[in-house]
Amino acid sequence: MSTSPGGGRERHEVLAPVLTVVTAAGVALVLLIGLLVAVGKLGSAGKPPPESLVAAVAEEYLGAWERQDVPAMRALVAGPAPTFEAFTVEVAERLQVRAARFRPGAPVVGDDDTATVPFEADLDLAGLGTWSYQGRLELVLAQRDELPPAPEVVARVGEVASGEAPAADTLPVGAVDADGPRWAVSWSPTTVHPALEEGLGLGRSRARPTRAPLLAVDGGPLTGADSPSLPALSAQLLGSVGTLDEAAARDRGLGYAAGDVVGVSGLQAAFDTQLGGEPSGEVQLLGPDGTVAEVLQAFPGASSSPVTTTIDARVQAAAEAALAEAPGPSALVAVDATTGQLRAVANRPVSGFNRALVGQYPPGSTFKVVTATALLQSGVTPDTPTSCPARASVGGFTFSNAGGEALGDVPFRTAFFRSCNTAFVQLAEQLDAAQLGAAAEGYGFNGDWGLPLPVAIGSFPEPSGPVDRAAAALGQGRVTASPLHMATVAAAVASGAWRPPSLVVPPAPPPEQPLAEGVAPTLQELMRLVVAEGTGTAAQVPGAPVAGKTGTAEFGTSRPPRTHAWFIGFRDDLAFSVLVEGGGFGGSVAAPLAQDFLTRLP
Repeated sequence: MSTSPGGGRERHEVLAPVLTVVTAAGVALVLLIGLLVAVGKLGSAGKPPPESLVAAVAEEYLGAWERQDVPAMRALVAGPAPTFEAFTVEVAERLQVRAARFRPGAPVVGDDDTATVPFEADLDLAGLGTWSYQGRLELVLAQRDELPPAPEVVARVGEVASGEAPAADTLPVGAVDADGPRWAVSWSPTTVHPALEEGLGLGRSRARPTRAPLLAVDGGPLTGADSPSLPALSAQLLGSVGTLDEAAARDRGLGYAAGDVVGVSGLQAAFDTQLGGEPSGEVQLLGPDGTVAEVLQAFPGASSSPVTTTIDARVQAAAEAALAEAPGPSALVAVDATTGQLRAVANRPVSGFNRALVGQYPPGSTFKVVTATALLQSGVTPDTPTSCPARASVGGFTFSNAGGEALGDVPFRTAFFRSCNTAFVQLAEQLDAAQLGAAAEGYGFNGDWGLPLPVAIGSFPEPSGPVDRAAAALGQGRVTASPLHMATVAAAVASGAWRPPSLVVPPAPPPEQPLAEGVAPTLQELMRLVVAEGTGTAAQVPGAPVAGKTGTAEFGTSRPPRTHAWFIGFRDDLAFSVLVEGGGFGGSVAAPLAQDFLTRLP
């Protein structure tokens, strides 16, 4: 069969099929079983009616065709042409048939020892889809010398007892005797498809759209030749693309072919269909010179289109540069406080574990923002008196302050910006588990965000008793959160409402959970004091004031315990969180990284 030369992106593609080769005995067994099942009842003369024999041969031929078992197909063809095998294989190669399904219709037997069996065909074409068409088998009652050599047992299929199939060696010669005629397929190219007249062939074309880019929130490219160099963003958020081999293409599905470039991780994978589009193509009837004589089926495909992310390249660059100075594994996440849109996601190291999105850490004293929310709703004010001893006991368990610090009697305001653990432990005793849990869930803990990439949503299990409740109030015990989640906590204080984070520009604003009346302004004041004169002074920068909260979160079983360093905060509408794994104190390790990050922003 001839093909036309491919031009540009369109081409006629070739894929060698997998052929199932069976022995002559295997062919005989398959044919025998099929014929016996199909015969069913005997005709009035004690012989199977011709319709049953025709149907049996058609079913066996189509079944062998589904399996691409060319030897079994040939055994059922009367006087097969020399080109039969090559033509059958070539069609499967040219069309890149992955699977085929045939459904035979009712046979029509003529008075001239001929018969016709219509069939419906569904051919799964690699990289395109399913081609469905109506075909027909022509059969003839052929003499033995017109048939290819076949095992004797096939020729001996004749009379069968009513509904019972006797053993092969006891089958009598009846309706079709060993030397007599039997029904066989009268093959020609039109057997493959009705349009295949002499000299014509089948081919295909396929074209895949150019892959679209991922864009920054301002419309600038984040992928492609003109994109900025943001290695942490590319590795942890945007993801990568790769070229499919044959096995991977099969695993992906019918619309994919070997050589396709697809997203394999990150947003490239999450939005692969939109970024890559869908291939277009045709099943073509080809003339003797390889030109297209007719399009038998068109696959329209779909164009690719870019995905606009919420990332701000300037903010991302500042985040990556700031983390370059981090003393260890770290993460920085920035969020637009008024929309919940992520502006930056950075990790150090830049590849590997995505601690910014999926890391689960005790948030330590950054969680005091949540606890303070519950306290403010219960009637506590910045002026409420409390005490800050070096140690406080709850249920026989002793809680202490970092470095053994003791402030004595202080207002709640001071306890917050100096991050006094013992004051919070004592104040939390007036809260029940439901109040603390409601405050946590008001900031998205225990929720479902529906992001296109895996993320760790903060977990706040219901405290099991006074000790567990006191630990939870300090962001310890069983409480966990990711840097992403704690950035949304800071964003909620800045804007007055918690919003689920988003990674791509949404068609509508996400739902929000407003903080209780008066809570956000009070927390904004308290968090500004943290940076102005409390534990977070290392985050100060010129210009608009920075509000924040430090965190030093214990983890592990070593004594003294190791600690993660945290800082969360906001300036104007940009909220952020910084984590340094095992970094030590939040005020001396994470807060300076926040300062570096903010200093790099215009």
